[in-house]
Amino acid sequence: MRCVVLLMIFICMLCDCDKHEARFLYFAYGSNLLKSRLLINCPSAVFITAAKVPGYRLDFDKYSDNWCGAVATIVADADGEAWGAIWAIKDSELAALDRQEGVNSKKYCAKNVKAITPLGHDITARVYHINSEPPKMQPEIIPLQRRPGNTYLQVIALGAYECGIPSHYIEYVQRFPVNGRRAKEKIISQLDIYEYLNYLPSQYKTKNSKFLSIQKKLINSFNSTRNANPATIWVEAENWISNTSLYPQENGMGGKILHALQASQIALVDNAPKGTQLKLLLLMEGNQKVYFKPRRYNLDHVINGNIYAGFDRHNSEVFAYYLAMVLNFKWIPPSVIRRVHLHKDIIPVATSGLRKTMVKNDKGSTCIYGKCFYCKVNDTVCPNDRGEVEGAAILYLDKQLKVFKSPWRRSYNAKRMEWETDNDYCMKIKGTLSLRRLLNLIDVAIFDFLIQNGDRHRYEVYKESIILLDNGKGLGNPHIDELDILAPLYQCCMLAISTWQHLEIISGGNLSETIKLLSAFQGNKLATEEHFRAIERRLLKIYATVQYCIGRHGSSKVFRSGF
Repeated sequence: MRCVVLLMIFICMLCDCDKHEARFLYFAYGSNLLKSRLLINCPSAVFITAAKVPGYRLDFDKYSDNWCGAVATIVADADGEAWGAIWAIKDSELAALDRQEGVNSKKYCAKNVKAITPLGHDITARVYHINSEPPKMQPEIIPLQRRPGNTYLQVIALGAYECGIPSHYIEYVQRFPVNGRRAKEKIISQLDIYEYLNYLPSQYKTKNSKFLSIQKKLINSFNSTRNANPATIWVEAENWISNTSLYPQENGMGGKILHALQASQIALVDNAPKGTQLKLLLLMEGNQKVYFKPRRYNLDHVINGNIYAGFDRHNSEVFAYYLAMVLNFKWIPPSVIRRVHLHKDIIPVATSGLRKTMVKNDKGSTCIYGKCFYCKVNDTVCPNDRGEVEGAAILYLDKQLKVFKSPWRRSYNAKRMEWETDNDYCMKIKGTLSLRRLLNLIDVAIFDFLIQNGDRHRYEVYKESIILLDNGKGLGNPHIDELDILAPLYQCCMLAISTWQHLEIISGGNLSETIKLLSAFQGNKLATEEHFRAIERRLLKIYATVQYCIGRHGSSKVFRSGF
């Protein structure tokens, strides 16, 4: 008992438990022995000790598409012992680990085992194993379908070496017969990127003073509401013609547009039926159209499941706007948090069509379910105790846009898309897109990765630039970093030099700090501190991905100019 208490004290010292959430102990014996592999899905993982589980042996079964071979399991064996590593992982990342291990699809099941450290101490930890128990066989007669791929076995052996597992066991692992196949490029790339993450230069973790002048310009643009006559603002925004931005930002126009979105009187409200999510179309004084996407969740709500799970997050739309401004991605409609009173601002000017989608809830409040692809009468938005509905007010883009399917879209089912399986996918894409468009898509991937928006199945283009629309699927889970959102970057390994130069100077907290400063002018709290920490963590992974590309191809082939 005493050693268990000492272990938990040690974990708290490593993990700073008084400031962060509780952790669980995990016994890894397969690819998650390698730290760079485990960090892909569990970024909080901290190594505790090597350990063994007596009465079990390492074996392989069940084919993995990513690893191109059978994957590891532990099987009851009175004469065996399975070595592995004990990791301490945040409770909030348990769902991600379960997902990686295939618990929901019943590929693996979880249980607790008693592991023994090299010093003889007992530790109870969570472990995953395949439901079936493959029979014990001599190595030379193990069938091909039960043999791991070359890459997979190398990862286990390397992870075992990293964790200080005895050399005799590593030799035992290396004697397993393999099928001669290499893992998919996706998993190899991700492992390499996490290796670069471990050795990032300190310049990417400290504030860059070169950003101060840019931050000051942004503050001046957003800290202005004087002389903000809405009708004048709408006209100026509508008539703006530029090849560098969708809307004006100079002379305080950024702040003036947001103030007009937040404070203008509403003349008419209707359903906005296009799309899959509930939103309203507001007609403001001065005949400006505005989309209103109502709040579905509190800021601290965590969305588990797929990267595209859940309703749209209204705060993600607004956060995305400020993020784009800091990234110098200026092809995005302005968005701000607005609160409207249902009985004072909405119902008096609601169309008959909107009124038909209003119902009373069990508390007697009038609620709206709207009109959209997924809108249902039992999925309503209701006012708070003050009669208000909070949401994102997004400036309506009244322009002719060209719509394209994203080359890196998801299937939204179990089917894998070509980009997820083809190691040479980017070579094919290069033959169908202009260099400018491809670089633009890579910029969008960086933007989406920071907020974890995995739902960009299509994109809209205006003046040959991609417009950042529909950003509501971001900010779902601050504990998860789905690296495959960055697939356009690590598959193509190219980036506009202007994008890279800007990314380099928002390091060390400049990104989060500036978003907080800009949003404060409109009185908006857009995300929890966990989300801001996640943004900074993901920025480091973007730096690591670029370093990975430079390591493979050299700077001259990665960075592109002239756009």
